[in-house]
Amino acid sequence: MCDKPIKIYAVTLNCLGPSQVIGSPIKASVNLILSRYPEFIYKQAGSKFYAIDDGFINVFRHEGCSEGWKGFAGRGFDLDMEDGSKYHAYGQLWDPGCSKDFFEVLGGRFWGVGVSTPEKYRKCSVFMGLYMNKKRMIEVMGHLGHNIKAEGK
Repeated sequence: MCDKPIKIYAVTLNCLGPSQVIGSPIKASVNLILSRYPEFIYKQAGSKFYAIDDGFINVFRHEGCSEGWKGFAGRGFDLDMEDGSKYHAYGQLWDPGCSKDFFEVLGGRFWGVGVSTPEKYRKCSVFMGLYMNKKRMIEVMGHLGHNIKAEGK
């Protein structure tokens, strides 16, 4: 995790399709242009790997796969773990979605969002899917002209 805060430069809403933001006060897909991508150092909790940076969270669920399975089109990637090790993923990790019970363990509500940076967006207008906590959702609502105060978590 980086000590440098993540600034939200822009918010775009996609109201044409079904909402990807389950339970969100915004009934649209929310995409954010950020000052930097979150830097994730993962912790393991049972079959889940999770990491948080400045209100943004990434979660994977480990699920066994058959021998010879090649997820991610045969590519792999490494997760940086909190103990300094690397966990090599090659197809056995999945996005668990907004699992209410798991996110409550992490301290509150989280909503799915798409994120990019100005540099990445200029090259390719694709957003990476993450989750965002309530504090960040309030900040997004502020960008949209709504003055909402944080209540509770």
